[in-house]
Formats: sequence, C-alpha cells, structure tokens
Amino acid sequence: MTHDSGIPKVIHYCWFGSSPISELSRHCLETWHAVMPDYTVEAWTEARLDRSIPYVDMAYRQRKFAFVADYVRLKVLYEHGGIYLDTDVEALKPFDQLLGSRFFIGLQLPNSVGAGVIGAVKGHPFLKAALEQLDAEAASGTLSFEPLPEMVTRLLASRQFDDALVLPEDYFYPYNPYSSTVLKQKPLQSNISPRTLCIHHWEGTWLGDMSLRMMLRLRLKQALQKLRPMRLSRPPLPRPRTHRA
Repeated sequence: MTHDSGIPKVIHYCWFGSSPISELSRHCLETWHAVMPDYTVEAWTEARLDRSIPYVDMAYRQRKFAFVADYVRLKVLYEHGGIYLDTDVEALKPFDQLLGSRFFIGLQLPNSVGAGVIGAVKGHPFLKAALEQLDAEAASGTLSFEPLPEMVTRLLASRQFDDALVLPEDYFYPYNPYSSTVLKQKPLQSNISPRTLCIHHWEGTWLGDMSLRMMLRLRLKQALQKLRPMRLSRPPLPRPRTHRA
C-alpha cells in the first residue's frame, strides 16, 4: 500500500456495543463539525464491522468493545488515512497544521503515548506494524488485551518510524486525571496552552474494565517511578516536535 501526499480531512470515530453515546460524546462530536466544517466525519459501528478479522471477532465475542475499537481505528487509518478521535475528545482548533505530516500522535504522560488522537496517511508503516502485532495475538489463540497506549508507546520507542511526530501533552491531553503531576490533575484551564487543539475528557463510559485497568496500571507505574528512576530497556520515545498553533 502506498502513501497519499498528506493526511486527508477525514475524522474517524468508533462506537461498538449497545450503550448509547453519552451527552458528553454528542457534544464533542458537535465541536468537530463546528470547528472543522470542511472535514468529513466517518462513524465506524457494528453496521461496518468486519467480523471475519480474527482479532475483531475474538474481542467482540468477549464483549471487549474497547479492543474492537483499538483494532478498527488502526485498520481504517491504514486503509483510508485521516484522523482518529475518541468520542470524548472536544475540538478547540482545526488540525490543519498537522495535515502535512505523515503520522502524528501525542503524549498523555511524559513517558506514555495516548491513542485517543491519531493522524496518519494511509498505508503508514506504524499502523501496519501495530496491526500485525494484534493479528499475531489472534493467530496464537489468545488475546493479551494490552491497553493500546502501552503497545503504541513500545512500538514508537523502537525508533523504527522516523517520520512519526510525537507531540507534547498540551496538544491533545492538557488534562489527565491519572497523571502523577498535580498540575495535570487540576481543571482543564490549568493546562490549556496556545498549542492545544483538543481536549481528551477521559470519560470512558463505554470502556468497562478497560478504563479501570488503565488507571491501575498508570497508578502502579507512577508509584514505581517515585521509588526509583525509570530505566527503559529500549530506546526513549522520539523527542516531541513543536508546531506553531
């Protein structure tokens, strides 16, 4: 698969399971249309779900809808390109300044990459590598249900993706209730900067045990970091690159 010349003005989002979209998510979707009226918004629901994909079918049968969405977001970006947004992401500014990059994503913590906002040209090798890892799990017969931010962070740390743009926290995640930094846990206005394009609200209403697992893992990592300096067995994340807002 070959790359297009740039990231298209398409926003993708996923919603699986019987739970209705929350009031917050409806508001966030409205901000996408208001802030980026020239972008197309594509919804990926059961009506478009390909259950012939082993990982998708295994996760769906276990009602792990968050992990179904993990796979689908990677697949649709790989096949079509565009920007993926979680439904609890509120848009503040257009993403136009990032459309000339090949792949972008943002830090949610100093040593953790978030997966609620991802932009890519179609066919980007990072997406292929991530999908191949999930396909390999399905082929083994057992899914690890590793939170996507952990897998994404590990893959990017391999430094195999020279054109990956990893943006600082304030671009997409100016607030994080799981952060060990007190400032990051305060009201959103405390951390919004002129560079902030959107706000991830960490609603997690349809994630079930996924949000709890993420919280427990993050809290454990924070506790360990306080006891000793973090030692990575792999290269560090790519240095965030700054874009003017």
